[in-house]
Amino acid sequence: MKNPVTYLALILIISFPASCSDREAVDELAALNEKAALEQKNMELVRHCLEELNSRNLDILEEILDEDYKLYSPSNNPKPLLKEDMPGFIEQGLAAFPDLKYNIESIMASGEKVAVRMVTTGTHQNDFMEYPASGNKIAISSTIIYRLKDGKIIEEREDADLLGFTQQLEKEPQPAE
Repeated sequence: MKNPVTYLALILIISFPASCSDREAVDELAALNEKAALEQKNMELVRHCLEELNSRNLDILEEILDEDYKLYSPSNNPKPLLKEDMPGFIEQGLAAFPDLKYNIESIMASGEKVAVRMVTTGTHQNDFMEYPASGNKIAISSTIIYRLKDGKIIEEREDADLLGFTQQLEKEPQPAE
């Protein structure tokens, strides 16, 4: 085996599987980095949307919500709200709670989904639905799972503490007598 070609062939035979393995690891790392970058971008998009709403920029909804957007909030409304419903829905909340603020407590992403645990605060200064202005400060805890596609929010699934909300408005449900 003093032939250099034999040595070269032996080295190639031994190192080829390692180089394939390294290539697979590099490809896997690249895919993970791409996924992490998408998740970071999606979290920033959700953060940006909530910051803009806190600044009363409702135009962000047109920019950031997909045409097929739906908000599912079964404890609040059995039918999903559509993109065109959102400005009025938020304006109604802002009219009753002029200092309304969305406070992100935690945020995480997995693929196309972003989960946010938040507390929405405000002061009930004007009538809201059937609730007359109470002057009470409210804090509503909620969890929202956003689904994003192509840099737009396509869906929100919300679970909010609406019982706690009504109790804070002094409209605690009473048991039937």
